[in-house]
Amino acid sequence: MKTRSRILPEAADHVLCELRRGRSLGDICRDDGVPHIGCVMRWVAQDRDGFAARYREARRTGHGKFGHIAYSAAIADRIIDQLMDGRSVVEICREPDMPNQTTVWRWAVENRDGFAARYRRARAIGHGRPGQVPYNAAIAERILGELMKGRPLSEICAEPDMPANASVRNWVKDDRDGFAEQYRQAREIGLHMIADDMLDIVDNRDHDWIARLGPDGDIVFVLDPQRVRRAKLRCDTRQALLSKLLPRVFGEQPKITPRRRRRSRGG
Repeated sequence: MKTRSRILPEAADHVLCELRRGRSLGDICRDDGVPHIGCVMRWVAQDRDGFAARYREARRTGHGKFGHIAYSAAIADRIIDQLMDGRSVVEICREPDMPNQTTVWRWAVENRDGFAARYRRARAIGHGRPGQVPYNAAIAERILGELMKGRPLSEICAEPDMPANASVRNWVKDDRDGFAEQYRQAREIGLHMIADDMLDIVDNRDHDWIARLGPDGDIVFVLDPQRVRRAKLRCDTRQALLSKLLPRVFGEQPKITPRRRRRSRGG
C-alpha cells in the first residue's frame, strides 16, 4: 500500500518562505521544527495539499534571481581563477552577483568564448584528475538529495562538477563527516521513492489506450498491448532491483514448512 507523508502546515510555510529567500532545501531542513529533507521531497512527489506547485514557485523566486546572469568575460575569469584555487563551482556560485552552477555549466556546454577548454584546465589545476573532487559538504548534500529522489549514483556523478562514482564511494568508506550513515539513509529513502514510482506506473492508465479506426469508420479506443508489456517490464525491473538492494523490506520472505515427525520403528 502506498504511504503518504502527512504535511505539517507551519513547517511547509517555513520551507517555502526560506526557499523564496534563496536558501537551499538541505540548509532549511536543518532548522528547528522542519522535517528531514526526504520527508519534504515526499510532500513534493505526492503533491500533498498542492505543495508541489508552491514548492516550484518558491524555488523559481528564490533561486532564479541568482542564476539568470548573462555571460561576461569578467565573471568567467573570476570563476576560472577560483576553480584553479581548488574551490568548487557550488561554492563559487553561492557568492553575490554570481550565476548559479547550471548557468556556468551551460556556458561550458555552449563553449562561450572558449570557456569549455578554460573550465577543464582550471578544474585540472585546482582539483587534480577529473572526477577526483575533494570532499565538500555542499556537494555531499547535493548527492544525498538526488539519491533520496531515487536517482542512481552513476547518473548523478555524470553531471558536470560532480565527483566520480569511485570518489563518492571512498567518502562512504572513509565516513567523511559521518557521510556513510547519511549515504545509507539517502539510498534507502530513494529505494522507497522507486517503490512509489512503481505504483504510479501501475495506477496511471492515461497511455494504455490508443485510438483506432473501426470497420464502420468510427474511432474506437483499444488497449495497447505494447504499452502494457512495457509497464510490466518497468515494474518487474524495479522489483528485482528493490529485492536485491533492500531485501528486508521488498524481498520475498522465506516460507517455513513444518517438519514431519518421524515414526519410531517400535511404534
